[in-house]
Amino acid sequence: MRLPRSKSGAMDIYGVSSSVDHSNVPQMRLLRVFVFLFPALLAALCSTHLSAKAKETIQSSNDTAVTWCRFDLPPMYIADGPNAGKGIVDRHAEFLMRHMPEYQHHVEVSNIRRVSEQIRNRERVVCAGMQKNPEREEYMSFSLPFLAAAPPKIVLPRSSLERFKPYLNSAGEVRIGDLIDNSTLVLGISAGRSYGHVVDEFLASHPDHPRILVRPA
Repeated sequence: MRLPRSKSGAMDIYGVSSSVDHSNVPQMRLLRVFVFLFPALLAALCSTHLSAKAKETIQSSNDTAVTWCRFDLPPMYIADGPNAGKGIVDRHAEFLMRHMPEYQHHVEVSNIRRVSEQIRNRERVVCAGMQKNPEREEYMSFSLPFLAAAPPKIVLPRSSLERFKPYLNSAGEVRIGDLIDNSTLVLGISAGRSYGHVVDEFLASHPDHPRILVRPA
């Protein structure tokens, strides 16, 4: 069940029926305490050396080794377990690698902060699905978009929808500030991750909020 959505940039909310069988969804957990944010837009292939301009640089230097960095971020990236490498972005990255046989591709599991530092240091690393924002554009190069995803959503049991109604605007979107300030819910986020400019600005303005739990990158 999806409530109406406007263009204000607030977060949508979804109700998930408790009768749905989630047992076959890899790496997904039903948590009652945490509200999870999904990527606002997995819209770009991020790299310091795999933009069109940098690709020419690699070829001219005769050094074709490229490291693809993946995260522990189900369902986008799945780093371990029986479904390792079968995440949504994992599959897109594999597709890109198959269609660039002129490079020597290596894959490593890393985290967002480490990858950001590697790119700042101009190491030859590439990461599929990094969120594009003004801060990152200062030192990262982005290809043309290759994948689009829905903006941030809140997913919860249908039985909990009433609990969120006091925090909805007229379009049925969650006022995230009111939700965190006036409820007992805890917001879990990943360190170094971007959730789109609206949510990023809110998080930046609440760095030490007692109900915002930062998961190490």
